[in-house]
Amino acid sequence: MYIGTLPTASNRGVYAQDFLVFDDATEEGIDLAGAGILLELRRPGCPSPALSASTGNGRIALATEPGRFALTIPAEAMRGLEAVAYEAGITITQNGETTQFFIGTLPVLDGIVS
Repeated sequence: MYIGTLPTASNRGVYAQDFLVFDDATEEGIDLAGAGILLELRRPGCPSPALSASTGNGRIALATEPGRFALTIPAEAMRGLEAVAYEAGITITQNGETTQFFIGTLPVLDGIVS
């Protein structure tokens, strides 16, 4: 599991990030074929998600290269976020097991433009 801060986002544009899940011992990408990946953002102290992205809703796509996946949140969805540092979590479900991949924050800035 990784703990940290995702790269800063604007609430007026697309947010796109690529991720790599690798085996610490071999430093090779882990096969994610058939995996379900879920990212949720929530305001600090709020129990319900402000935004979800998953392989199920198409905002997360598995890459052909082992261990890689891409997150793309469209600008329209980002506009629904306020300018705060959101709590962020990512889980990966594969072969009936769910693993916590990431816990941290996603700082969102006000993109100013209307």
